[in-house]
Amino acid sequence: MKKTVYLFALIALIITVLGCKKEEATKPVSVALNFESLSAESETITLNASTGLHAVATGENITYSWTLDIGTIIGSGSDVTFNGCCTGEHHITCTVNDSGGNSAVKEITIYVIE
Repeated sequence: MKKTVYLFALIALIITVLGCKKEEATKPVSVALNFESLSAESETITLNASTGLHAVATGENITYSWTLDIGTIIGSGSDVTFNGCCTGEHHITCTVNDSGGNSAVKEITIYVIE
């Protein structure tokens, strides 16, 4: 009988020790923001024509915002379309943000001719 009690006590102790073992915390791996490229289907277009713009970035929860001096941007995200309403040189800026508060900026110039 004493052997059985000792055996159960030993098993209970082992279960308690194993059950209390802390697991090592793993750090979440974050991906650094990298704004790789900004390109256009065509960097020269005719008046009232359009060209596609494409931004490539990597990171966590990427957002894209587009600004320009004149003309129209249609769409959102990494792929948008620029419509050239006036002849001349048009500077278009793409800003990329990630969930860590990081940002990166690239600019492209589109020439609108008659």
